[in-house]
Amino acid sequence: MWVAAADSLETLIAAQMLAGGAWGAVFTTGVASALWFGTSGREGLVLGLLFTMLSLATLTRAGLVAGGIKTSPDYIETLYWAPVALWLLGGVTLLGLVFATRKNEP
Repeated sequence: MWVAAADSLETLIAAQMLAGGAWGAVFTTGVASALWFGTSGREGLVLGLLFTMLSLATLTRAGLVAGGIKTSPDYIETLYWAPVALWLLGGVTLLGLVFATRKNEP
């Protein structure tokens, strides 16, 4: 959101750097979580699933942008709340996985 509202090149660069750092933290946390969930010899499987999910998300986003969803008046309201809902869904799913794997530990 800060990137879209940038009123100067300096603000745009700072916002892009902040967004890049945040994505770096999210990616690192995702890889670390995948390795933690894949303990006992399944690290490659879980890490492969993570990269598959990331590639499907990228393909989906590219398809939506190519289809013109950002300029369609029918989807303008959805574009405001969808990222928040999807991030919350991802967080709840991750917490569910954490609690499910903790139950199985001795």
